[in-house]
Formats: sequence, C-alpha cells, structure tokens
Amino acid sequence: MLHLNSMIRDDFFFDPFGVFSCHDGPIEFLPNNLRWFVWKYYPSETLPANFEPKRLVHLHLECSLLRQLWTEIKYLTNLKTLDLSFSKRLIQTPNFKGMPSLETLHLKGCINLEEVHQSLGYCKKLIFLNLKECKSLKRLPSSFHAACLKYLDLEECSSLENFPHILGSMCLLVVRE
Repeated sequence: MLHLNSMIRDDFFFDPFGVFSCHDGPIEFLPNNLRWFVWKYYPSETLPANFEPKRLVHLHLECSLLRQLWTEIKYLTNLKTLDLSFSKRLIQTPNFKGMPSLETLHLKGCINLEEVHQSLGYCKKLIFLNLKECKSLKRLPSSFHAACLKYLDLEECSSLENFPHILGSMCLLVVRE
C-alpha cells in the first residue's frame, strides 16, 4: 500500500517520469486537496474509491495501467483537462456528468478503449478531443452538444461504427485510417 502524503506539496503532485510507478499493488489513498495531478505510468488499474478531489483542475495519467478511472460518477466541477493518453489497458471512460468544466480530453493511443461514455456529448465546454489511434473504439456519444468543440481527432479509429452529430462549428476534424 502506498500513501503519497509525504510526496505531495500543497495541492500539487507531479511525477512526469514515473519515478513512483515502481510501486507494486493498488494505490489505496490519494489526498483530496489536489488541484494538479500528473503521474506518468500510474501503476494501478483504478484510482482509489475514496479519492474525491473536488478542487482538481488537471489530471494527467499518461501511459498508466488504468482499466478505468472509477466506477461511479465523480463530481469534479473544476476539472478542465483529463489526459489518459497511451493507457493501453483502458477499456472505458468515466461518466462525464460530474465534469461540466471539461475542456480537453486526451485519449490518444488507448488501443483497448471500445466506448466513450455518452455523457461526454453533454460537456458543453469541451474544446479538444483526441482519440487518435484508439483502434478498438466502436462507439462515441451519438451527438456532441459542445458548441465550443474545435478539434476532434479520429485518425486510425478504424473500428468506429457511427459518426456523432456535432452541434456547433469545428475548426479541425481529423479522420484517416
């Protein structure tokens, strides 16, 4: 069991090189006062159930071993950026209902991701969505009500069954096989 209190300064945890990722076993506690959380190679399949970071603005868990973030809805009203890029074991995204401020979602290279939760379509502040190289992705929300959506990358999403209806004007759409 790993407790990170001694490694965290104020409301900021930063491990861009995966120094703490050599930990074996589940992470059982993370402080709830975090506003900025970066941990490359995060070593567990989920975040701890008791992790309720109400002030979190930036969550970056690139190249993690996550299969899912959590199973229930988390109310992260301040979260603007979620980056799970290259989390090759990720199979599902969280319910985004509790993330009304989400602007940027990076899921590039999540090769086992099959579905993006329908609730993402109602994140009205979403600007940037990167799903490049999500080769197993089959389902997206049926529509995006994000008037702010400017960038959507679906390059190499060759398993996609349907293309969503997008309400608003987009600057860049990337779709290549």
